Amino acid sequence: MHTKVAVLPSEHIQSKGRGARSADDLEAAVVRATRLAREGRLSEAAQALLQLPLAEVGPEQMEALRELPPRADPPVVSDEPDPVPVHLSPDLVLRVVRGLPVGRGHDLAGCGYGHLRLIESNGDSDALVEVIAKIAAGRVAPEARTFVAACRLMALVKPNGKLRPIALGSVFRRLAAKCVCKQLEPEISAALQTPGAVQFAGLLKGGAESLAWLVKLALSSNPSHGTLPMDGVNAFNCMSRQHILDTVRERVPALHGY
Repeated sequence: MHTKVAVLPSEHIQSKGRGARSADDLEAAVVRATRLAREGRLSEAAQALLQLPLAEVGPEQMEALRELPPRADPPVVSDEPDPVPVHLSPDLVLRVVRGLPVGRGHDLAGCGYGHLRLIESNGDSDALVEVIAKIAAGRVAPEARTFVAACRLMALVKPNGKLRPIALGSVFRRLAAKCVCKQLEPEISAALQTPGAVQFAGLLKGGAESLAWLVKLALSSNPSHGTLPMDGVNAFNCMSRQHILDTVRERVPALHGY
């Protein structure tokens, strides 16, 4: 399903006071972080304390967000027959649904993970599985693609005062992505392997934490060594979408339709 993310007017952008968080926000963050830490969800607890404040979005901020992706022609879909799409296992879809956290993941339409679990628990799972399977295979009806591709956009204030856009996609599309990643895990994992390199991003739970601790261990064992942080400016937005699609088609053909 090669679609554009729908551009939404400013009233659909979540906004809050710009700059530092208020005392009420900080208190709520501490309460949430404490609860998460007691449940053993330490990474989420740290994120609750360190998350950036939401920006107050007006016409000027909207224009700045729109300018982040470089101007480029949309990807060209190959005339060659599309690779055989992924066929999701219904059992896998239902297992993923049962593991979704209730009370989280609400999209632009107000639908969250709890609603999907409610559908599954009420015995209406066949229709849900069919919808997710069609999204995963890229077989969404043209008139429904804008709905599936629409995102809830949030703008976070970075420490330097610039904005970081966060797009929260349709709960159905995110569920499809989770299922696709689980079913195609061996193929995706093989595609991410690069000779002489180790990746900590794809299909690795707690990859960032693992990498941070490995670096700390390496530096403590070798005090004379150092690290060189590298951070590309607007890196993901500057990636060629055409190159991404072509690479997916080459390395993980079953993922291309999605």
